Amino acid sequence: MLRSAVFALSALATLVLSKPLPEYEEVVQKLKTRQSTAPPGGQQDGDFTFYQMPSKLSGICDLCLGPDGALWGVQQLINQIMRLDPETGEVEEFPIPFSPGIGNITIPGLNGAFGGLIQDRLALSCAIRPGADGKIYNTNGARNQLVQFDPATREFKLFQAPVNPLGNLFPFNDIFTDDGGMWMTQTTANLLQYFDYEAQDFTITVQIPTPIALPLGVFVTSDGGVYGCEVLGNKIFEYKRDTGEVVEYNIPVPLTAPAVNRAERDGFMYFSGFVGNSLGRINLQTKEIEIFPTGEPAAFGSVTAGPSADGDVWMSFFTTTNGLFRFNREEEGTVERFPSLFTSSRSPFRLAQPLTNIPVLGPILGNIPPYLSISVEYGPGDAVWFGSFTRNAVGRLQL
Repeated sequence: MLRSAVFALSALATLVLSKPLPEYEEVVQKLKTRQSTAPPGGQQDGDFTFYQMPSKLSGICDLCLGPDGALWGVQQLINQIMRLDPETGEVEEFPIPFSPGIGNITIPGLNGAFGGLIQDRLALSCAIRPGADGKIYNTNGARNQLVQFDPATREFKLFQAPVNPLGNLFPFNDIFTDDGGMWMTQTTANLLQYFDYEAQDFTITVQIPTPIALPLGVFVTSDGGVYGCEVLGNKIFEYKRDTGEVVEYNIPVPLTAPAVNRAERDGFMYFSGFVGNSLGRINLQTKEIEIFPTGEPAAFGSVTAGPSADGDVWMSFFTTTNGLFRFNREEEGTVERFPSLFTSSRSPFRLAQPLTNIPVLGPILGNIPPYLSISVEYGPGDAVWFGSFTRNAVGRLQL
């Protein structure tokens, strides 16, 4: 009871002291509560429902709740974005225009041409986020570009980041919006950049102080703070808008390798510990950092999301653990395991399913477990969504 009372007072203080959420975040919160049941078109097992991607070996990498209330994702291995309708379950795919990575030059129609026979498998796009301007944005992987997609017109625009030969040779960078633009990391270039919606151009470029820090995740907190994760630097960085300075905070546990930070709760920002198999958080006032081990061996924490309506923070696993980490307000962590429909060797969601009948090779492919569940996202609806590379599918957990 004492803990509950302390939590209630803490939550009240947070509400009083926090600044109002930006308007776009209020819209997102409304979209998350619209849907309480899984859309049709998937296969269900308990509280889980799974949706196959139309394109084979698409490599679903990241997911986001779009401004239209739908689930959007990036298919990394074929450089497409996809939309899953929360009402009908229909999945649409949109090939990102091919670009040689020189300026904003594109070759329309090349990616996905001839019924998908030609596919762009070299860009390795991953991160996708909604913009406060009503557009969908994703990174164009190793081509070091920001991709803008208009859900209303279904038109793409590509924006080349300031030329840097290092760029994103490690393509898992990240983006996150504030009211006026989109923040983007360049991992191997060791940079944080800002794309201004009004200018339609990059207007801020700052160097991360620690060399070869590999800045990956970036997140804008409810008070407007800009924070990111340094995978190799083993630090959390904060960009000070008033001075343009980047301040770094050391993580107390060696080899945590913070990766992606997309959750804020009760004055804390949460991030994944990639090598550390852990969930971490930083106190946004004191800057104190805490690490919570998942207890999962070699699982590699991937992406954080939430909090969900019940207050829980979520994290996906990159390897070995077929499930999602769930961290409640009592600071208790559990794993929501994927059901046998998704994990068994007889699952209808198998890697390269057309090849599973081939002697010798087929059984090997059929027994590859659904690892590489890189993404996790809360919403549409009161549900947690996730994607799987090796199952070529998106899953939904009803809460």
